[in-house]
Amino acid sequence: MGKTPMPWNRWSATRLSLLLFKCPLSFYFEYVEIGAKSKVSQGIQKIFGGAIHHMLEEFFKKKYKSLERFIGSWTYFWLERTLKIRYLDKIRMKDPKDTSYYLGAGIAILKKFWYENIPYRNGELPMPQVEQRFNFRFKGHNLTGVMDRIQPVDGGVEIWDYKTGYKKPKEQELSRDVQFTFYNLAWLKQTGQNPIKMLLDHLSSGEQYIVPIRTEEDFMQLGYWLDEATIYAKNILEPCPREKNWENFPFKFLNPEDIERKHFPKRPGNFCGLCDYDGLCKQYHPTDSLREHLVRQELERMKTRPLSVCQEQLELLFPKKKLSYKQKSPQQ
Repeated sequence: MGKTPMPWNRWSATRLSLLLFKCPLSFYFEYVEIGAKSKVSQGIQKIFGGAIHHMLEEFFKKKYKSLERFIGSWTYFWLERTLKIRYLDKIRMKDPKDTSYYLGAGIAILKKFWYENIPYRNGELPMPQVEQRFNFRFKGHNLTGVMDRIQPVDGGVEIWDYKTGYKKPKEQELSRDVQFTFYNLAWLKQTGQNPIKMLLDHLSSGEQYIVPIRTEEDFMQLGYWLDEATIYAKNILEPCPREKNWENFPFKFLNPEDIERKHFPKRPGNFCGLCDYDGLCKQYHPTDSLREHLVRQELERMKTRPLSVCQEQLELLFPKKKLSYKQKSPQQ
């Protein structure tokens, strides 16, 4: 697989979150290795989310004459355009019945959405702007993204984001969600004002959650995250021997030792179940020469520690099958 250079030239909220808070190796497969996507299938839940977002956009852009036609359009788009034409054999699911299950789940979501939002289409309420793309610079970084819905209200706008997953967000998660920080900052850059309100529309449950308007402190934190992600990715992929500006950077979410290793590591956790690169991840490991260097380096550091502790720490660094230590017998 070839590599595409400079994934740090433009940051989206998804890209930044994947590297900092989820898994650097998944970031590597998604944004650096050309061809990685062609070798993996996507989870049906992720595909379903994209299909629903498409239908919500279509709801405001096309003049469906009835609910039946709207649902009929969804049925065709899901069964034909999505499953048979676009993805075909590139879908990962636990049960073949999942295709029918998500068809029904989509019908339930779209029916509710129709009745709640038909006043906007009928002119009783102001029409929203949907799928609005933004690009701007912030503290030396290029930021990009798409806002699902900008809803005009008295005195300003509300920014809505749709979520199709079943997990309900927690208040703490909403207050630090990177995507809404991007939205808030984009609108502030564009208009000079904050939105009146930000909302997460949790489509699976039908509940809406108010997201806190971001403060100057939140934007400063975003700038720090962008600096950390950029310094980390750039120095792994395109290091400059003369510049080691990363050595004194106070890394918080990423391990600066990875820069010396030129290596995006795995970060096992809850995210693994949703990752498209599970199969590639299991096959991935550093080069043999790099592994030998790191083993020697770690052993030097651990000379004063008990052998059992040294071995345990090494096994955490590397897969067990890649490290074998054979102790010579006294006769040898």
